[in-house]
Amino acid sequence: MTSIYKSINKLGYLLVGYSAIKIFGAETAIILCRLIDEANYAKKNSEICYNCFLADVESMAQLLNFTVDAIINGITTLTKSRCVSVWNTTTESSYVVRIEEAEIQKIIRTKERSENFTTWDYRLNDIQTLRNYDCNYCNSTEKLRELVYSYEDRIPEVAFILCDIAIKKFEQKSGKSFWGTKGDIISNMIDENEFDADELYDLIYNQTQDFKI
Repeated sequence: MTSIYKSINKLGYLLVGYSAIKIFGAETAIILCRLIDEANYAKKNSEICYNCFLADVESMAQLLNFTVDAIINGITTLTKSRCVSVWNTTTESSYVVRIEEAEIQKIIRTKERSENFTTWDYRLNDIQTLRNYDCNYCNSTEKLRELVYSYEDRIPEVAFILCDIAIKKFEQKSGKSFWGTKGDIISNMIDENEFDADELYDLIYNQTQDFKI
């Protein structure tokens, strides 16, 4: 599948680190990452001197949809944290900036250790697999999961959530157990066919649309 970043943000996107957001707050972290973008651009195009480059607060405010004061406050916070060094220029809204890469790495590593930040995936795996979550599936969905996992090693949990939504609507409208009325049909079809997540949901959804029981 094409990256969602590429398909949606064809004109570019800003990557903001999770640790930076936790340490500096979202607004300042975004400003820091924009400055890093500008530093990388300046370096790539040989527009840099002693690792210093030019940044314009009015331009940054327009690009990030922040106020100029917010940009200045963010840069001030980063300067006090020694993440960037800043000097005034002869142009009113521009500054000479240097990213203090070693200091940023030190701050982030220290905070990650001292505050026990989570691992690299930042709970993405826990969320997608519903680890440590109470799923509250209905009985019919639980039986479906048990059956599917007796055949398939891996079906994404989101597929069962979608099935559960359809099954609960069916049971609410019909007043009957989905598994009690459709379980044999589902069991036979799963027994005879291999299913991926989309196909499993299509099967369950189609069966929940039939109220002639």
